[in-house]
Amino acid sequence: MAAAQSESKTTRVKPAYSTKIGRVHGAVWHNNGKDGEFYSTQVYRIFRDENDKFVKTMSFSPGDLENVAAVAEACSAWVTATLDREREAERERERERADAARRLPVVVEVYQLPTIPDLRELFERDWEDYEADHDYY
Repeated sequence: MAAAQSESKTTRVKPAYSTKIGRVHGAVWHNNGKDGEFYSTQVYRIFRDENDKFVKTMSFSPGDLENVAAVAEACSAWVTATLDREREAERERERERADAARRLPVVVEVYQLPTIPDLRELFERDWEDYEADHDYY
């Protein structure tokens, strides 16, 4: 049992972002789902019960509601900024891929041009055929 507890403590996942205002806590979690990555948010309050143990609750007193709104706003701002940075990073990767594609060597087929003797032979042969077809003399 002790080994299992120590393993779970070492593999404990931490939130991507957390904040606390007054007694209200907020945590943003990074998740991977079947449709890709996403963020989820928890807003909660921690108190001690009658056995002096810490308990997490999602119930708030009227005095906590302003802090609930502020924590939710802080979490929302963090998620929005993070998604903006991720989108910009993806756009930058796309630009780099496009730039790399433009820098690829261009393959040009080179045809060997005929040499002067080849041209002379071709001209003389064509000229003889032309003279034979057109009687000038």
